[in-house]
Amino acid sequence: MQVKIQYNLDAPVASIIFPLEKDNHARAMDGMGRAYGLDTDHLVADFKCELGEIQILYPANNDIQRIILLGLGEEISYAPVRTAFRTVSHKLKDRLT
Repeated sequence: MQVKIQYNLDAPVASIIFPLEKDNHARAMDGMGRAYGLDTDHLVADFKCELGEIQILYPANNDIQRIILLGLGEEISYAPVRTAFRTVSHKLKDRLT
């Protein structure tokens, strides 16, 4: 698996991972919905941002094949964040390449 960190989207990408903390995930998802043309009303209610929780979205935007929401839980520190990213990398390793 190859990981690339990029600050702008000049080229098509297969997947974007959005790590979301529990306290402000509704506001973050609202902004993401506006940016990528997603209806996030039901998603905000369904996605609870529990540690390691994953939700895959397939936007109509052709530059992005999938958006992966990754729940970070309530405690934002090194160990839980590492656990969440390890979870997503193991569960979705075939889809992240």
